[in-house]
Amino acid sequence: MAFLQSRPWRGNVRELQNVIEHLAVIVDGGRNITPDDIPVYDDAVAEQAAQTGLPAGIMNEAFHLAKDNLIAHFEKEYLARLTMRAGGNMSKAARLAGIDRTTLYRLMEKHGFKRDVLSGVAD
Repeated sequence: MAFLQSRPWRGNVRELQNVIEHLAVIVDGGRNITPDDIPVYDDAVAEQAAQTGLPAGIMNEAFHLAKDNLIAHFEKEYLARLTMRAGGNMSKAARLAGIDRTTLYRLMEKHGFKRDVLSGVAD
């Protein structure tokens, strides 16, 4: 909390809200959030990331690590948004994604998602 309170939050509430949403999707459940988990970047890095569409700092990682991190980031973001779009209905989410429900469940398990926590609905 002290780290979050120490930041200037130039984007005000919207920027802070984006960071909190990011943490809710990325950080494994039950684990304490540390300042290293919080995606706060300096203006130059943020501008570069915005221009490329890539998460900031990813270009400084080794190729395979960057690729794995980018795929994991995509999968987590995609799953979070997909389940929200489907209103928590896993059959509908699988149809929207064009994948089998078993594949959807495997991805959710891989990234620590729980159907009832995301939506309050299980199908």
